[in-house]
Parts: sequence; structure tokens; C-alpha cells
Amino acid sequence: MEKFGDRVGVNKSAISRIEKGVNGVTDQMFKFIVSEFNVSEEWLRDGEGEMFRNSDITQLGERVKTLRKQHLNLSQNEFGNILGVSRDVIANIELNRLSTPLQNKSLLKLICIEFNVNEEWLKSGNGEIFKQSLNVNDYDDELKLLHMYRMLNDKDKGRIEERMSIMLENYR
Repeated sequence: MEKFGDRVGVNKSAISRIEKGVNGVTDQMFKFIVSEFNVSEEWLRDGEGEMFRNSDITQLGERVKTLRKQHLNLSQNEFGNILGVSRDVIANIELNRLSTPLQNKSLLKLICIEFNVNEEWLKSGNGEIFKQSLNVNDYDDELKLLHMYRMLNDKDKGRIEERMSIMLENYR
């Protein structure tokens, strides 16, 4: 229960309150669970249909590779340099060597920002590959925070994640 709470950004007691029916699942949490665990909305809401969405994580790696090679004409090294990661990280994403989608979530967000990629397409294969319009100013603050976060050591990253969880809990 605690690991699940960590993945969806809520503490153990919040999960317990949801399980007991004291609190409900917020729309934001519901959407995050669907995205984070690649489960079907229908299955999660009603218990009907297939548990997992058709688009699985293996196809995500293929989409990253297709984007990089066919649409951007970049090597893994060039692609990684633009994103601030090594060629090995890109290879691991493309070959689905990361154990959970959470491990590459911020990098996928950065790919969308840097290359004007439609996040829905990258995650699920639905929609157009590229967004129709880009307003770079919309992402300046998020990109700056992401770059600063990536420069921190693991201990400091953990502290920030803990504080953000506490702040987000106050909004629920």
C-alpha cells in the first residue's frame, strides 16, 4: 500500500481512507493511476473490459525510436545530448530496460517539450506525433525546474519529492 501511495503521490493514510470509503479517489488521482499503471479507464471505474490498455510499455520504446530515427533523424547519442542524458539511457528506453514507467516519466515529458511531441501519442500511440502549435513560454518554468532537479543528488531529490507530496496532500 505504501509503495502504491508513493507511486501515485499520496501517503499511506490517504490510501487507507480511500479503501475504507471515507474519501473518494479524485479525478486527478484517477487519471494519474490510469497513466502511471497503463490500466484501462473502463476497467478501473467499472471493473469491465480489459485491465490494461492496448498500448503497452514495449510500444512506447518503439515510438521513442521511431521519433528519434524517422522523424528527427538523430542518433541515440545526439538525441541523448539534447535531452541531457547518455546514449545508454536512450537505448534503455528504446529497448524497455527500465523496470517501471515512472523511471522515464520526466524524460518523456522532456522529450515532448524539447521536440514539440504530442504526449498522448508518445504514451499511447493515439493522435498526431507532433503538437500543432508550440508556445515555448508555457514550459519555461517547468523545464527550468526539471533541469535543476536533475542536477541534485538522490538524497536531495528524495527530500523534494517528500515535500511535494505533503504540499499536494494539502490540495486534496
